[in-house]
Amino acid sequence: MQIVLGASRNTTFEQCPRKYKYRYIDKLPQKDWPFHALGSFVHRVLEIWIQSLLVKIEPKMAASLAYAAARKEDAGTKIEPADLQLAKSLLKDYMKEYLASDIETLSTEKRFSFTLEDDFVVRGIIDRVDRLADDKIEIIDYKPTKSPDRLNAQQLMIYALAAKKEFGEAENVVASYVLLRHNNRKVSYDFTDSALKEEEQRLLEQGVTIRDETEWTPKPSFLCNYCDYFMQCHEESDFWTTW
Repeated sequence: MQIVLGASRNTTFEQCPRKYKYRYIDKLPQKDWPFHALGSFVHRVLEIWIQSLLVKIEPKMAASLAYAAARKEDAGTKIEPADLQLAKSLLKDYMKEYLASDIETLSTEKRFSFTLEDDFVVRGIIDRVDRLADDKIEIIDYKPTKSPDRLNAQQLMIYALAAKKEFGEAENVVASYVLLRHNNRKVSYDFTDSALKEEEQRLLEQGVTIRDETEWTPKPSFLCNYCDYFMQCHEESDFWTTW
């Protein structure tokens, strides 16, 4: 059976192998964190809105339809009132900026899957793929988080690998985080072909490490405060009994 790799999976394993086991092997349920609802809601509204624009629905009507549809879905029913107001503000600002730009969007929420050798498959979802005026392909990943300090370039490198396989040569792909809480500031990476080849090798090495893992030892850090499985880990781990 192939090992599934991806930005979230690989980052989770690096942060804590025990958490990886709980989430992706044992498939234990995740908690409903308020910040998850905010991010999911904003992503969903933008997805529906831009898809509506692509079929020529008037922007303001499309925004109303997207907001109403997302409110009925899981994240829309769980979002806190204060976060809902924040989401409205972030969405309005970004929608105005998007409409004022000269962007050709090719797809939203684009799923991808590609294999590495025979043992590993890399999967993920790209928030948006655009074609720029200079004919470059730009990958967009929305970030509604407060702090940009923990941005992970590997996520975009994986997306760039996927885009390279679908849209052509690596030098024509740029990947950007859009920081919605920071005036939609972009943090962009123009990955070279050699950098992407190194990332492909790194993915293979990570896959081998995950495949061969047997201990699933927890890695205590400040992230434990936000872990879905803190109590279970505390109860099961010999590590905590000697803390």
